[in-house]
Amino acid sequence: DLDRARLEQVQQEVAAAQQALEETDRKIKEVQEAVRAASIEQDKVDADLKDLRKRHGSLATEAAKYARQKAAAEGAAAAAEQKAKDLIASAALDQLPVPRVGGSTILSDEGAAAAGAGEEGEGAEPMDVDGEAGPSTGPSSRGGAGSATLYSIDFSGLKVPKSAKDREATLRELQEAIDAAAADLEGRSPNLRAVEQYDTVKEKEKEMNAVLEEAKREAHSAQAGFNTTRDARTQAFLDAFNHISNEIDVIYKELTRSSMHPLGGNAYLSLEDQDEPYQAGIKYTAMPPTKRFRDMEQLSGGEKTVAALALLFAIHSYRPSPFFVLDEVDAALDATNVARVAHYIRDKTRGLGNNDNNEAEQRGVETDRGPSSFQSIVISLKDIFYEKADALVGVARDVDGACSRTFTFDLSAFGEPQPAED
Repeated sequence: DLDRARLEQVQQEVAAAQQALEETDRKIKEVQEAVRAASIEQDKVDADLKDLRKRHGSLATEAAKYARQKAAAEGAAAAAEQKAKDLIASAALDQLPVPRVGGSTILSDEGAAAAGAGEEGEGAEPMDVDGEAGPSTGPSSRGGAGSATLYSIDFSGLKVPKSAKDREATLRELQEAIDAAAADLEGRSPNLRAVEQYDTVKEKEKEMNAVLEEAKREAHSAQAGFNTTRDARTQAFLDAFNHISNEIDVIYKELTRSSMHPLGGNAYLSLEDQDEPYQAGIKYTAMPPTKRFRDMEQLSGGEKTVAALALLFAIHSYRPSPFFVLDEVDAALDATNVARVAHYIRDKTRGLGNNDNNEAEQRGVETDRGPSSFQSIVISLKDIFYEKADALVGVARDVDGACSRTFTFDLSAFGEPQPAED
C-alpha cells in the first residue's frame, strides 16, 4: 500500500510537470509569435526609414539646385540693374531725357548721382548692424538713390515685343537708328585737323618710300651677288666635272687593259640635273671588259674597287694632293688586278706614261704633272703589291724591348719589276 501510494504520488507529480511543460511550450510559442511580429514591424520601420532617407537626399539635392538657380538669378538681376544704371548715366552725360513716373524726366545731375551710387554700390559687401543680417532685397535697400531713380523710370512708352523674333526686329531697328544718327553726327562735325593729319601721313609715306627704295637696292645687290656666286660655283663645278669625266675613262681603260683586252673597259660620269648640277647627283657607270652594262651595285667587289680607284685617280688628276695614303685597297682584288694597280701607281710616280701622253694629245688635254708628281703610301699585305714599291717600311714586335719596331728597306737599288702578266 505504501508503494502504491508512492507511485500515485509520483504519477501526480509527473502529470503536474507535464502540464507545466505544456504551459511553458505554449508561452514559448506566444513569445516566438510576438518576436516574429516585432521583426516584421521592425523591417517595415526600416523600409520606411530608408524611404525617408532617400526622400531626404532627393529633397536636399533639389534644394541645392534651387539655391544655385536663386544665386544665378540674383547675379543676373544685379548685372541687369548695373547695366540699367550705366545706361542712365550715359544718357545723362549725353543730355538725353529719360521719362519717369509722374511726367517728369531724369536730369543730368540725377543721372550722374545714380551712376555714382551704382559705382559705389558695385562690389560692396553689406554690413551687419547689431548682429542682424544684411540688407533686404527691396529697391530702396539694394541700390540707394541710384536704385530709386532706376525704379522710377516710366517704361510705358516702350514697345514690348511679344516674341523673340519681334525682339530681334526691334533691336535691329534701334541699331539702324543709332547707326544713322552716328553717321549724321559724324557728317555734321568735320575733322578740323584733316590737313595736318594728311601732311603727317604724306611725310610718313615719303619715309616709307625711301625705305622701300633702299630695300629694293639692297635686294637687287644681294640678287646680283647671289647670281655671281651661283655662276662661279656652277663654273667651278663644271670645270672639275668635265676634267674628271674626261680623265676617268682613260684611267679606267689603263687599269683594265690586258693583252686579251687591249682596249680595256669603259667608264663615264653623267649629271642627273644639267641646269643646276650641284643640286642633284652624278651617275657613275663602269663596264669591265667583255661585260655588258650593269648598275654599280651589281658589280663584284673587285670590279667596284677598280672603278673606285679610277674615280680617285681621276679626281687627283684635277687638283693633285701632295701624296696618297691607300689602306689595303687591294683586299678585294685578285693577283692580276693587284699587279695592274701597283704598276699604275708606280708609273704615275715617275710622270705620265706613253699611253697617258697619247690619250691626252688625242683629247687635247693639257697636263702639268711632271716627274714624281704622284706620291703614295700604300698599306698592303700582298707581296705582289709592295714588291713594286720604291721603299718598304715594316712594323714588327720587338720581343726583347716589349714594344713595336720599324724596319725600312730601300728597293731603288734593284731593277724595275716585271709588268703584270695577263
